[in-house]
Amino acid sequence: MNPDYPNVTTIARRFFEEREDWENAVELAVNEAKRTESLVWFDILGGYVEQGVTKVFAPSYFAQALAILFYRDKKKFEQLVTAFWNSCRHEDAYFTWVNEINHLLLNL
Repeated sequence: MNPDYPNVTTIARRFFEEREDWENAVELAVNEAKRTESLVWFDILGGYVEQGVTKVFAPSYFAQALAILFYRDKKKFEQLVTAFWNSCRHEDAYFTWVNEINHLLLNL
């Protein structure tokens, strides 16, 4: 209820990861990355992408967070987009991802 309460997001992250509740862990990382614009949360999200646990989400789910990262740190943006690209390259959602990233880049 109060994400600014000291350590509450760290505790929640640990809780979700210990239970392998990846949907909630990813949602927490995305929401905190957008809310705080902290590169730490974008790194956490990147780790989830590399683990392959973000594949259950539509590519459009990450668009706002990626836009924030683009303006915050272009190098990390490139790294995260590359991680997404590699994660879904052989998946059914690949062309959806290509369309989403093209749309995002056109608007940035």
